[in-house]
Amino acid sequence: MAKQYAVYTASMGMMDWLYLPGGGGYENVDFICYSDDPEIWPEGCKDPTQPWQIRHVERKWKGSNNDRKEAKYYKLHSHLLLPEYEATLWLDTRLCLRGLRKGFKNLKKDLALRRHPSRGCLYQEAAVCTKGGKDHPVSIAKQVGKYVEAGIKQKAGLWMGGIIFRKNTPAIAAFNELWWQEILDHSIRDQISLPYVLRETGIDFQTLARNVPNLQGHGHHRRSANAKTNALQRKN
Repeated sequence: MAKQYAVYTASMGMMDWLYLPGGGGYENVDFICYSDDPEIWPEGCKDPTQPWQIRHVERKWKGSNNDRKEAKYYKLHSHLLLPEYEATLWLDTRLCLRGLRKGFKNLKKDLALRRHPSRGCLYQEAAVCTKGGKDHPVSIAKQVGKYVEAGIKQKAGLWMGGIIFRKNTPAIAAFNELWWQEILDHSIRDQISLPYVLRETGIDFQTLARNVPNLQGHGHHRRSANAKTNALQRKN
């Protein structure tokens, strides 16, 4: 029987493990991971009944410097990749789902996002990314200049790019495409461009409560080529 919803992610360049979802209540949900790793599997899990469907894909851009760009393509093309679902939830691979808390059932608008817990605008995000070396400072500076000229104010709001509920609608298709174009034209750091895309598309969205969905966060950790072999040996 076809499922109504999908939770999905992308893991490129052996950047992260997959985490097994907890909490239950996923009877009407498919779990899908796009990956260029032919042997990816959830951390510590050899159970063939685990829920992740691995969809192996060929890389669009070569080189480890493009791992994030590869993953962003899948993140921002839900309308093309998963049109058969009523709605999807994108989760960055560093996030482990511990419960949906009726996230899909309470999706009243085309888009639902969480506010950023510690920063209040794209300018603060750009400063943190520049200071932390998250992307090329010249690229970020040019992007910030564009958004200043566009009239986006300071402290106008910031939302998390790693948690995105979306319905499959024409408005979401337009939102996705503009966001992707901003990534191609400017910084790979999608939280910088998100407020601009929200304003430019005028998409009607809702703000999620902090515990929707229920998540456990982990830091990114690039796996070595023999990481899965070593983990299996530790389990045996």
